Amino acid sequence: MTLGALFERLSLRLESEILVHEPVYFGGPVQTDRGFVLHQPPGKWQATLSVDDKMALTTSKDILEAVGQGGGPNKMLVTLGYSGWAAGQLGTKSSKTPG
Repeated sequence: MTLGALFERLSLRLESEILVHEPVYFGGPVQTDRGFVLHQPPGKWQATLSVDDKMALTTSKDILEAVGQGGGPNKMLVTLGYSGWAAGQLGTKSSKTPG
């Protein structure tokens, strides 16, 4: 999927002809309709978590609205879906060698 297709699906206008062809990456299998925008600079969006002082992750639609109007972050990666694990699912097992 491209940003152009995503914006059309969300009924948002995307003014940039350059961004229309940018890819949208897929994760999953959890909530493949939920979007995440990893971006620089962090900015102040409704649902943003700072990764560090130069990068953030936003899940609110307001960042896409800003991008569509020619604003928004300078660099971004847009994704849909994620993988999640419950406590203990990724625990490491210690392997003891007989001896």
